[in-house]
Amino acid sequence: MALIDLIFSNASSSRLEPRGLVALGKFQFGVDSIPYQTIDQDTPYEWAEIPLMGADPALQFTGNGVVTISMGGVFYPTVAGGYAQMPKLKAEANKGKPLSMVDSNGNSLGEWVIANISENHAKLRDDGSPRRIDFTITLKRYKR
Repeated sequence: MALIDLIFSNASSSRLEPRGLVALGKFQFGVDSIPYQTIDQDTPYEWAEIPLMGADPALQFTGNGVVTISMGGVFYPTVAGGYAQMPKLKAEANKGKPLSMVDSNGNSLGEWVIANISENHAKLRDDGSPRRIDFTITLKRYKR
């Protein structure tokens, strides 16, 4: 069964709805921390082009590429988890090590690295703190 199937319900589009909570390293995604609403998975397949004299290039399958997952959502710091949640996630990323991903049933989903965290702070208060944070977290599958 594919990783995406373990975490999310089956759907016909590339945009899937979350089924349960996921822990990445010591950070837990959920209603009380940072809830994700969407996930996109990119599963590349690598092909090398081989030039041929007087003909179109041939293609040679060279293997699977690195699986990438993007988790996106909206976070309201005053409602769930407070302003410390994003720094906690960044602390996991700053370790510079692969992190174990585990679903809400305790199933191991392999090791992943945090490749990127993108934030958009909106609805700012008078003191400049956001009432709403839109985020995207990009993970890459780690293989030894």
